[in-house]
Amino acid sequence: MNENVKIIEGDLLNAFDLCAFDAIAHCCNCFHTMGGGIARIIAKKYPAAEEADNKTKYGDRDKLGTVSSTTELTQGTIYNIYGQFGTSTNERALSYDAFIKGLETVRDLMKARGEIKLGVPYKIASALAGGDWNVVLAMINSVFTEDSGIHVFIYRLPGVA
Repeated sequence: MNENVKIIEGDLLNAFDLCAFDAIAHCCNCFHTMGGGIARIIAKKYPAAEEADNKTKYGDRDKLGTVSSTTELTQGTIYNIYGQFGTSTNERALSYDAFIKGLETVRDLMKARGEIKLGVPYKIASALAGGDWNVVLAMINSVFTEDSGIHVFIYRLPGVA
């Protein structure tokens, strides 16, 4: 783990509401279905994130690796990373290539916007999307290097292994 990436215990969205960082990022599918996991909570709590998702083309494979975002929230930016085409409960839906491309886009957008602190959920792209957490964590570390100037805070809810 590099110095710019830290796993901390706490509630990502509560920290976002307290402006603990400039932005949050989470993984989405390409079908405007923010219906499970943290995406469902984000859509309910911050409708602008779901609106940004709904402005993209429904069911378009070309969205893989791209990002939609909303910047009108007072707390900061929410980045929707399109890392999976559909959903699955029994196999990996995550495209590692798309996810790392999305992370790189988030990094570049943050740098352009002067954002330096990013919050992400623990096991992003690994629970419902089915990615291997060790692979995903390695991707986060490779994209948000110390040279990137962006600090990543991975929020793990208390009691979550």
